[in-house]
Amino acid sequence: MVQRLEVRELERDYIEFWPAGTRAKGEYHCSDCGYGVVVTTVLPLCPMCSCESWEQAAWSPFRRTAAGIF
Repeated sequence: MVQRLEVRELERDYIEFWPAGTRAKGEYHCSDCGYGVVVTTVLPLCPMCSCESWEQAAWSPFRRTAAGIF
């Protein structure tokens, strides 16, 4: 039972990084500086810090609406 919980925690904490040049569509954030981009073709080098790895942003249809409320 303890091992199953540890595996679930590891899976939940796992973050996938996408390298620059990868075909992608959506919102991504630079893994170094946090700069955000929305792409429809390929991931670029980060224009702020030249990092080559990106993290896909969690998508929610209410994220921008909720951010405006607070």
